[in-house]
Amino acid sequence: MVEIETAANIADITGGIAILVSLIYVGYQVRQSNKIAKAESVRAIQNVTFMDQFDMAKIGRAFNDFDSLDYNAKWEFHSYFLLLWAHWQMILECKALGLVTERLVDAWTEYVAQIVLTPGVQQYFAQGGREDLMPQGLKIVEDYINNSVATIVPYNRRHTWMLVTE
Repeated sequence: MVEIETAANIADITGGIAILVSLIYVGYQVRQSNKIAKAESVRAIQNVTFMDQFDMAKIGRAFNDFDSLDYNAKWEFHSYFLLLWAHWQMILECKALGLVTERLVDAWTEYVAQIVLTPGVQQYFAQGGREDLMPQGLKIVEDYINNSVATIVPYNRRHTWMLVTE
C-alpha cells in the first residue's frame, strides 16, 4: 500500500512540475510574441510611405507661406498634414501599448513641433486647420513647444533651402 501512495505522490509532484514547465514555456512564447509585435510596430512606424503621393516642393512652400498657395496646393497640404498627424497619433497609441520607446516618441514630438512652428502651418492653423487634429497629440506638441520654444528651430529654418520660393 505504501508503494501505491508513494507512486501517487510522485505522479502528483511530476504533474505539478509539468504544469509549471508548461506555464513557463507559454510565458516565454508570449514574451517572444510581444517582442515580434513591438518590432513590427516600430518597422511600420519607420516605413513612412505616404509622402510618396505628394509634391514635396509644394509642401515645402506651404511651410513658408500657406496663404500664398492656390486652392489645389492648399488641399494637398491639408491632406499631407492630416496624414502626418495620423502617423503621429499612431506613434502615441503604440507608446500607450508599450510598443515603442520613449526615445522614438521624443524624436517625433520634436519633429512635429518643428513643423507646427513654421509660418505656413501657423497660417494653416489660423484658417481652421487645427480643428481637424486629434487633441491628444495637439496637447503634447503644444506643451512641448511651450516648454522648449527657445530651443526649437522651425522645420523650414533647419533646412534653409526650403526658404527659397519660386
